[in-house]
Amino acid sequence: MNFIPARLIETDSGLSIELNQQILLSIPNSRVKTLRPHLEKNLELGLRPEHLVVGEGSEVAEPARFQAKIEIVEPMGGETLVFPTINEVEICAKCSPNLNVKSGDVMTFTADMTHMHLIDSETGGVILNTASN
Repeated sequence: MNFIPARLIETDSGLSIELNQQILLSIPNSRVKTLRPHLEKNLELGLRPEHLVVGEGSEVAEPARFQAKIEIVEPMGGETLVFPTINEVEICAKCSPNLNVKSGDVMTFTADMTHMHLIDSETGGVILNTASN
């Protein structure tokens, strides 16, 4: 599981997870009511590598896209793991072994926000996981 420091903020388009000034991930409408009481809190965003893919992720139900530079590429046969760094934290994402990626490439990543986990940084309590409504 990737854990990335984040904040929950309100933007003109609704609630978003702010990873840094360049990366905002939109919250699915189905999660807004649950998350609104946690506005402006420091959080940890949890995403498994299978819910963070390289590319546009057209098969993702609730996509949130951002760009990041790939630091490490690890071919695994049936898939390739790539490791960008966000907020000084190395994270892991998956991509097709047919995608020609290399260290140093800046790529689009798609997060499936229906599978996000949110943890309160101060208390360590789980605010949201994939089983939450």
